[in-house]
Amino acid sequence: MAMTAMIAGTSAVTLAAMGWAGASVALASPTTYTLSGSGGNGGPFSPDSNTIDASVDASLTRHVAAGSLETSGRPGGGPEGTVYVFNGSVTCMLVEKRGERVIVGAFGTVEVEPPLFEKRHKLPGKYAQVLTVEFGEFTDPEEPTRLLTDSFGVLGTHEEGLKSTEPPTCRGAKFTHQILPTGSGVFELMLTKV
Repeated sequence: MAMTAMIAGTSAVTLAAMGWAGASVALASPTTYTLSGSGGNGGPFSPDSNTIDASVDASLTRHVAAGSLETSGRPGGGPEGTVYVFNGSVTCMLVEKRGERVIVGAFGTVEVEPPLFEKRHKLPGKYAQVLTVEFGEFTDPEEPTRLLTDSFGVLGTHEEGLKSTEPPTCRGAKFTHQILPTGSGVFELMLTKV
């Protein structure tokens, strides 16, 4: 019986591959979205005077997200400030508006890097972080003739995410203030058929 089912399944695939309309087996390849890159505001030029960076390598295939996300923030933007660094594994990803907006959620830990080469230490517990990337044309406030192709937003007073016992959800995440990567980096969204 198992052999018959396997042969029948093989026949259906063969007929479908030849274009036979009666075959019931779908041969569509899954789509994979990949968001990769980084962005940084380059220092005390953001409205909140923080140095903010984000780096992501995330993928979404068949509603399963994977990858890594790192965000960091330095209050005050100066080189002598404490840096808060989130590192986490991607737990969700949404691609909205035909790729104009991408949301990535991650669950991980936060390390604090004090100034003046003091020892780094981890904050207790787990943290949830959400990154939103919006693609379009944005004017650089420091150079009005320069157009930027993306903006990003992250959670946390120091861009470290929020302390949580469970991973974030991506649905509905939106920030009223998106950060322009005026200092460095660019985000890219790629679509591939697997």
